[in-house]
Amino acid sequence: MAQQALLEVWRVKVQGKFSDWCGDCECLVCDYEKCLRCDVAMHALSKTPFKLVHPCPKVSQDFHAIENAWGMLKENLLETQLTHLEHRDDFVRRLHAAATWMTKSRSARVRELSTNQETRVDECLAQKPLGGRTSW
Repeated sequence: MAQQALLEVWRVKVQGKFSDWCGDCECLVCDYEKCLRCDVAMHALSKTPFKLVHPCPKVSQDFHAIENAWGMLKENLLETQLTHLEHRDDFVRRLHAAATWMTKSRSARVRELSTNQETRVDECLAQKPLGGRTSW
């Protein structure tokens, strides 16, 4: 049932936009979340132009650029956190300001993290123990 739902999401939400999202990327790091390693997902990945980076350590830092971007956003929100009760509208304004800050001052970093996954995986694989923390 979960695989069927994943296939439907792929068909409706992703398939028509995927080639635009890929840009000039050649490699993809696919970690070991079940939804990314199920038969349906692996079949879908086999139809893409990506070279899947192997081996990817089962335990390592997250190589997905979006996770790094969420981390930067969270860091900014923590730095600007208020010391009193914050109403929803105030938080939304602060969140919008944090997203604007990322767009203006961190876009090059997000772009770098979106295109250097193979380098980051190689560094991770070279760590002792395997999958240890890297400079990224």
